Amino acid sequence: MHHSSFVVALLACATAVIPRAFAADIGIDGYNYSVTDIAKKGLTAQQLFDHTSFGWMDLEHAVCANRAQVWSYDLHRKYGINPGTIFIFFGAKVWYKQKHSYWYHAGTYVVENGKEMVIERSYSDVEKPLSIVDWMDNEMEGRVDASKCIEIKKDTDLDLTEDFYYHGFLPNYRENGKPAYDCYYRKVPGYIPYPETTAELETGKDVDGNPIDYTLNTYNRDMVYTACLDAFAGNNIFKKGAPARAFCDHYL
Repeated sequence: MHHSSFVVALLACATAVIPRAFAADIGIDGYNYSVTDIAKKGLTAQQLFDHTSFGWMDLEHAVCANRAQVWSYDLHRKYGINPGTIFIFFGAKVWYKQKHSYWYHAGTYVVENGKEMVIERSYSDVEKPLSIVDWMDNEMEGRVDASKCIEIKKDTDLDLTEDFYYHGFLPNYRENGKPAYDCYYRKVPGYIPYPETTAELETGKDVDGNPIDYTLNTYNRDMVYTACLDAFAGNNIFKKGAPARAFCDHYL
């Protein structure tokens, strides 16, 4: 496992007849990776949502990115599909005058008949897969217009990648007239668990700016295992470490 990523981060279906006329995998910007259109495999996002394992997780205290990494890995190993990871980054306006504030949230998404759908089981009031805009709107509770959130691209938005890696925030103003808003989102391959991992892969530097030789092009089981431990134990790994290890040894 690449340890700095985790440290800095401290977040059988029923057969159905499915129309496949619009089924098409969707590539991820800057990566040789495409998110599988599950309709080609006779699956629906609702089926995957309904069969997502989450009852054992500490949904309140576990890092969101660790929950998402486990769900992504489960989709890959159980159904033979390539899911995506999505991050939403919050500007200051989203949490203005709120008791709690968060830097980002992570989710797992798939494609169904050409439409990207997020599989989010962190909340009891979310009962179905959500479009990316609806997922972001749910996260921000309507405080800003989710349809205006700006997608971060690898080749054109390195400044934003560096901002969230080195400064821990994203600006609502950018130089040279580049688009900016109160929220941003980034789509990456499902095997990438954290925003920090994304930055390390794309900048070739660690958080201190030192050059690193780091590659990742598939799920790293050690990273998935660490994600599983946190998903089980939340912020109580010292007390729940033994049962968490026993569970994850069996689960994975």
